Amino acid sequence: MKTVVKISGNLLWSTDTLDTLLNTLSKLQNNDIRIAIVPGGSIFADVIRDLQRRLNFDDSTAHWMAIKSMEVYGAFISSRSSYIESADTLERVYDVWSRNRLPLIMPFNIIKKYDELPHSWSVTSDAITVFIAHLLKADIAILTKLVSGIIVNGSIARTIKADSVPLNQNVIDEYTPILIRRHRIPTAIVNAHYVDSLYCLLEKTSCCSPYTLIIP
Repeated sequence: MKTVVKISGNLLWSTDTLDTLLNTLSKLQNNDIRIAIVPGGSIFADVIRDLQRRLNFDDSTAHWMAIKSMEVYGAFISSRSSYIESADTLERVYDVWSRNRLPLIMPFNIIKKYDELPHSWSVTSDAITVFIAHLLKADIAILTKLVSGIIVNGSIARTIKADSVPLNQNVIDEYTPILIRRHRIPTAIVNAHYVDSLYCLLEKTSCCSPYTLIIP
């Protein structure tokens, strides 16, 4: 199994949770489970949004600046674990896997090479994670958040089809469901505080923690 996991940008402010998450992912990786991680945009992407409002540069410029900002957070994530190695190409991801290390994807060069995503704020690190999962032919993408999933009818949906994701939800960006359908990538939303959900999804063990699995 191959999976690509987005690391929530909010964990910049919760390093204990970040360290626990990274340690869990390192433990889960083995010959049968290959994990690559993608940094969220964190406050660094928020800076780009603010700069665009102030300076009025175009969406394409903001798109590439925001992807670069993910790499700033990626540098911080990389500093938290000696098990992590940065990867800025797909080939490098496989090289890191071959040494049983955890690749942290620096996405700018990859997204620049495979420039298929809209240059707009409808694409965030959520959609980029799903797109990279497609490029790596991963079995599942996982988006860690500070929430446990998508609420439908007052409770967190365990499973939901991509075309049934509510339009008014604010958990994932609007382009992510499109990519899930297009590339047939099941995508889970997991609360970063509940790492047992990762075992449930990747090792097929039972768990009580809530999460939402979005299916094509």
